[in-house]
Amino acid sequence: MKSFENDQLVKRAISYLRLGNTEEAKRILAACVQEDPQDVAAWLGLAKCVEDDEQVRFCLDKALALDARNSEAKAALRRLQGGKEPFPKLTNHYQRREERSKPGADSVCRPGRERRSIDLQNVLKERRALLLIGGAVVVFLALVGIITAVRGAKPVEVAAVEATAAVSDSAVSGETAGGDETGLAVVQPTRMIPTVDTRMLTANWREWPVVPEVSERTKEIYRDGMAQGRDPQAFSIIGDCHSAPEVLFARLVDPAFTRPGEYGPYLETIGTYWGSWDREFVTVQNGMSAASVLSPYWNDKEHCEAEETPLACEIRLHNPGVIIISIGTNWLEEDYEPFEAYYRKILDEIIAQGIVPVIATKADPTAPDFPLNLIMARLAYEYEVPLWNFWAAVQDLPDHGLDVDYEEGHHLLHAAWDVKRLTGVQVLDALLQALKSEAPLVVP
Repeated sequence: MKSFENDQLVKRAISYLRLGNTEEAKRILAACVQEDPQDVAAWLGLAKCVEDDEQVRFCLDKALALDARNSEAKAALRRLQGGKEPFPKLTNHYQRREERSKPGADSVCRPGRERRSIDLQNVLKERRALLLIGGAVVVFLALVGIITAVRGAKPVEVAAVEATAAVSDSAVSGETAGGDETGLAVVQPTRMIPTVDTRMLTANWREWPVVPEVSERTKEIYRDGMAQGRDPQAFSIIGDCHSAPEVLFARLVDPAFTRPGEYGPYLETIGTYWGSWDREFVTVQNGMSAASVLSPYWNDKEHCEAEETPLACEIRLHNPGVIIISIGTNWLEEDYEPFEAYYRKILDEIIAQGIVPVIATKADPTAPDFPLNLIMARLAYEYEVPLWNFWAAVQDLPDHGLDVDYEEGHHLLHAAWDVKRLTGVQVLDALLQALKSEAPLVVP
């Protein structure tokens, strides 16, 4: 059985490889295969580090000898035999940041507008149709109210109260609240006391807390997910380069990373979600947007089925109990209605499968008044799901957490990454503490 230490070293080496430090990755992986020659992941990682084709072939043959059905090794060997690069280039966030300073260089977070294959017009038509139906229902109810008022009929609300009042405490105890000549009890209707919504208004989303309270509706979604077999110890992320594991959560499980003392209260949460912090989510890619996560064109060809969207693929592969939605940087259009329509589709699909969505606001603006954050707050309010107000968490940092050396305006300071990492753990901890009583957890 592969040792835990070797497994962590392999993950650390892949992180170095993504950061462009191939020599350090090669050194670690060579030590791994020497320590455990049966480690398939180490041989695959080493194949990505060596440059000579024969060395690549040797490593791939070793991996296939240990796991003849390994799809990644077989695909790499086919590409190598066809004279192509055996492996696609790994995401290198920091190197891409440096390259962006060169004239004509692309942005790290490239917009994915040109790759959108979803029929936007159909989405908007669906939404407009729903609005028309809703409007027709409202008009119908208004007409019913007018007609009943003219005829002197009792309003629907009073009739409902009278019907339910028939089973009052006095009736159950055998007492009557009065009577007529028939001797039957006459129960007087009581007033309906409306439930007061004490939540903060969406227009005041800037004042919402960084870490949300967990609503009863969220608990209902979680219980539904447990009934569907969701993994309460797994979370996934829908995101762009701001959610890449090597710059966000992966270091929480990196042996080389010493967690600051402020993580002390959250060791249970870190242990519970141990297998998710450094996961390569198929729903996290440069350029990922609210539209592209719903498009099969953006799926991982190695792991997803041909017509599977990245979202559906990630749910099938990882079976998460929670999905963090952290997108918006790549939405460059000034029309925000389509963004909301796509976001609703994401929420509807996630909730229908019993997965708790966590909506994360953005630190970087697409416009001065942060219209996307307002939409996110409205949706969190409407769906009664958690909102991780990352925007609020970085307001006290220099330049509100943004690196002004980059003219695009969406790059974060290192201090902002630290805040995002810690507050993300705090949000997941709040969920864990509120939800673990709904389904028992076995913490590793």
